[in-house]
Amino acid sequence: DDVTFSSHFDNGNLARVERVGTHNFKIWTAPDNMGTPHQSKHCAWFHFYVSGLPMGCVIRIQVVNASNHGGLYKHDMRPVYRSNTTNNKWCRIKSSVRFSKEAGETPQMFFEHGVDGKEEKLFFCFTYPYTYTMVCNELDAIDETHVNNYDNADSMYYKRELVTNSGDGRRID
Repeated sequence: DDVTFSSHFDNGNLARVERVGTHNFKIWTAPDNMGTPHQSKHCAWFHFYVSGLPMGCVIRIQVVNASNHGGLYKHDMRPVYRSNTTNNKWCRIKSSVRFSKEAGETPQMFFEHGVDGKEEKLFFCFTYPYTYTMVCNELDAIDETHVNNYDNADSMYYKRELVTNSGDGRRID
């Protein structure tokens, strides 16, 4: 069918998806710092979208390699979602998260969400994202408006300088 998962965007993280039922999916997240000398065994972050689900269905997600955040979920922390058709702002998912860790097994997280809109693109994220683009936009706004006041000892001194660009062409200030 036309169900699509993607994390190919700023701040996205999703390594693999496996369908295990009509609207049931297992997902694996990429390890933190994947592909670098600093790659860790932790898979704390996920951020992806799903499209092509029919309106009214309930999608069930099993994060197979979740880092051990069981303490957060005991206190009813929930991933966030946003939709291009219904709210387009980040909200906590409505249902509680189930978290399990069997002896010798990788922790797993289970959550579900109802699809409210037609042709909806649903974004899911571990928590409210703060993307590279958001950081750049905030720094650009400061660049446009901030004036250093050397006469006021309590004022903020600000200087932004490009050191280099990342391998992906992003600024490193």
